[in-house]
Amino acid sequence: GLEDQILAMVVNVEKPELEQQKQGLVRRQNDFKVTLSQLEDDLLSQLSAADPSTILDNLPLIEGLEKTKATSKEIAIQVALAQKTE
Repeated sequence: GLEDQILAMVVNVEKPELEQQKQGLVRRQNDFKVTLSQLEDDLLSQLSAADPSTILDNLPLIEGLEKTKATSKEIAIQVALAQKTE
C-alpha cells in the first residue's frame, strides 16, 4: 500500500541499487509465474490427450512430468530466495 510506496521512494533516493534489485526480483517472480503456468497448461494438455491404457508407457508425458517437477522446485527455491532478499 501507501507505506510500501513511500518506502520504495525513500530507498530509491538513499540506495537506488537496492530498489533496482527489488524491481528485478519482482520481474523474475512474474516470469516464474508465467513459466509455471505454461508448464501446467502443457502438462494438462498432454494428460488429457494421453491414452489411459498406455499412460505409463508415454515417454514424452513422463519426461514432461519430470521437467515440470524439476522446474517447479527450482522456481520455489528462487522465490524463497527472492522473498528473503525483499
